[in-house]
Amino acid sequence: MSEILDKAAKASLGAASFSIDKVKEAVEKLEKRGEITREQGKSFITELISRGEKEWPELQSKISEAVRKALEKSPVVTKGDLKKLEERVSDLEQKIGK
Repeated sequence: MSEILDKAAKASLGAASFSIDKVKEAVEKLEKRGEITREQGKSFITELISRGEKEWPELQSKISEAVRKALEKSPVVTKGDLKKLEERVSDLEQKIGK
């Protein structure tokens, strides 16, 4: 499951990186047209990045929850499921004297 979470997180980072690049391009266009100053553009990008960093833990949590729910609905056996089954088999073996 951690591999799936890792892939989801990396995909999110890739999307965020792509988005930041697009925002930077848009800010540069606004600067060239004189609609904002260079300082306003830098301030906007800095604020956007800061906000993204603050919101990242919540996004990770939402991704984790979505993956957990998807796994619950899928036929994938988790480590926890396997451990429970191993414990049950061990208990049954002890009961039958194996």
